[in-house]
Amino acid sequence: LEPSSYLRTDGAVVMIFRDQNSTFHKLAALSADRGQTWTKPVETNMPDSRAKQSAGNLPDGTAYFASNPVLSKTRIPLAVTLGHDGKLFDKAFVLRKGGSDLQAQRYSGTSKGLGYSYPKSMVANGYLYVGYATNKEDVQCTRVPLTSLSY
Repeated sequence: LEPSSYLRTDGAVVMIFRDQNSTFHKLAALSADRGQTWTKPVETNMPDSRAKQSAGNLPDGTAYFASNPVLSKTRIPLAVTLGHDGKLFDKAFVLRKGGSDLQAQRYSGTSKGLGYSYPKSMVANGYLYVGYATNKEDVQCTRVPLTSLSY
């Protein structure tokens, strides 16, 4: 559900998904032929709140994804996780941490939880931009200088 993709340094395309079976881990499928065929998605060891994520590549080829890397439905924190080769993701940065960083929710409703949901991202003009819904009420954006994301 809700795929997003990035390229590995070996040229393979990786598509990651949220898992509706409550494993609280990302699923991933691999294509070695530029997306013509795909492996069956498998569970990874990357924590995920069962929420949408946004993946891509930085200008130097480093793979990234913006997500909520937790083993529950809590969509806090919002983080960007990096993998130099797109296989091992071993560096992460918190973009939004919750607590006093999270404004109060104004309206209650079905499927309305606190946190940072539906991240989408792009790289432009030396920055990683991550847009997201906060408390499913406000649209916000965090801008991160690419120089602060280097290995």
